[in-house]
Amino acid sequence: MNRFKQLCAVAVSILLASILLLPEGIADAGIQIAGAKEATIRELNQRAELLYKYASDGDISAVQQELERIRSLFASGDVQQQLTMEGVHALSGSILDLEQSLRSVQASQEETVRVAASLRLATDTLVHPKNPLWQQYFKILKEDLNAMQTQFSKGSKNGVSTELQSMEEHYATIRTAVVVSGSSAAVVRMDSWMSYMRGVADRQPLDITALQSAMGSGSETLNVLFGREKDASAFASFVPIADSRNAMLAISILLSCALSYAAYRKYNGESPWKPRFRS
Repeated sequence: MNRFKQLCAVAVSILLASILLLPEGIADAGIQIAGAKEATIRELNQRAELLYKYASDGDISAVQQELERIRSLFASGDVQQQLTMEGVHALSGSILDLEQSLRSVQASQEETVRVAASLRLATDTLVHPKNPLWQQYFKILKEDLNAMQTQFSKGSKNGVSTELQSMEEHYATIRTAVVVSGSSAAVVRMDSWMSYMRGVADRQPLDITALQSAMGSGSETLNVLFGREKDASAFASFVPIADSRNAMLAISILLSCALSYAAYRKYNGESPWKPRFRS
């Protein structure tokens, strides 16, 4: 009975190691599925890039054609599986905004280009999650905030309102991309700050103290939005994200092999059929 248990232990350990290593056919199938999803996402991004170019050129017919292809690609599970629920709603919202912009007789080309840019930045985030294009807007939004503070120091209420409007437009351009990147909490915080700023700036009579306080918290809010908090490095993973899965797989394989070897040694040490040598 003991020998049977030992043999079972060896068999289970070897089976675990085999599962971790994966048969070549199963591994190839997994790679093909992953490759197909990646190809769909890359095509979505390419279509969004073309759409933005056509919108900038004022070629509405070409924009409509690309939008139809984007809608079809987005409807596939390959894209939506890579998104959170918030990301799905945000990206579908950008597609809907662009459709409405194209239908509206009052929509300007500038607005169509802005919505197209929002969609372009969102799809780029799927392809380049570690270095997305929307991160380049940190400097732009920071300049908007500095311009507001400059207008405040000059005592220009209208100047503050104008610079705030510029900041609202720039933020609206990247908002979908930020949600797609998974930073929903930072978006909620930024939304709240922008809404509060607009309320204070439009208040009659103007509350100077409240406006100054609101602008004072703007830098911290932007840092959170762009992941630039001072303590962010304290939570950084020791193993790079790109290598963590490979490291875990290697550790699992080594552990499985060690268990198999230990079971084999135990079996040889306790087996009643092990040959005995005289000293």
